[in-house]
Amino acid sequence: MSKSNPGVLILTAIFFLCFGLQTINAVEDKVSIEGKTMGFPTIQQAIDNAAEGDTVLVSPGEYNENLIVNVKGVKIKSVEKHVASIIGDEESPTITITADEVELDGFIIKGSGEGLLLVEEKKNIVISNNIFDGEGMEGREVWGINIHLAELEIKNNLITHLTGTGLLIMEPRGIFKLVENEIFENYLGMDFFLTEEGTELDFSYNVFEDNYMHFSFNDPPLFDVDSFLRGNIFVDHYHLNFNEFKGKWEMVPCDHH
Repeated sequence: MSKSNPGVLILTAIFFLCFGLQTINAVEDKVSIEGKTMGFPTIQQAIDNAAEGDTVLVSPGEYNENLIVNVKGVKIKSVEKHVASIIGDEESPTITITADEVELDGFIIKGSGEGLLLVEEKKNIVISNNIFDGEGMEGREVWGINIHLAELEIKNNLITHLTGTGLLIMEPRGIFKLVENEIFENYLGMDFFLTEEGTELDFSYNVFEDNYMHFSFNDPPLFDVDSFLRGNIFVDHYHLNFNEFKGKWEMVPCDHH
């Protein structure tokens, strides 16, 4: 009977130890920073290691975490649209943005018992190509996107199944754009507060469908609602509240499929 060579066994063990660990890390490190070699198992760890202007790339999968985005100019992108889900717990919003010039693109965002995205007093934020989904949160009044004293663009998102308000927009500042979104099957599609002049608004080509109430303007703006509402589609609406604007803007029924 031939005897095993101890040297060969040692080399074999070293080979599997090294390359096996690399394989495990490749599976676990599903988040990266563009242009850098290091990978991370969570999105938050990648954000914490990012610098201004970096792009965080997120591979497909479910990420059970509540994110604090506190790096100016960071871009957080799914490598493909709607293949990465960020699922928060019930203690805080799924994502809170606390820095200027942040971009969030291509995710499914769900899970928090409070709300899905919070932005307060920040500038040049871009929220695009995401699905904000409140399904499974019945029994709680959950909002989708909560904007307070912020300047941003919300474009091409689906906001759906929220038991509270899909979009809660309070006192936006600077340039505020809500363009080409679908706000679908929420209790209240959008609640809007604006009391000061100087904000440039663009609410264009959005679809409001099957919400109990499509939207409400509270503390109405100091200019005509027709100046910033263009090309929107409203389907199967039950209630509308324009406060002082009621009767100024005629809504034409339109089918949407």
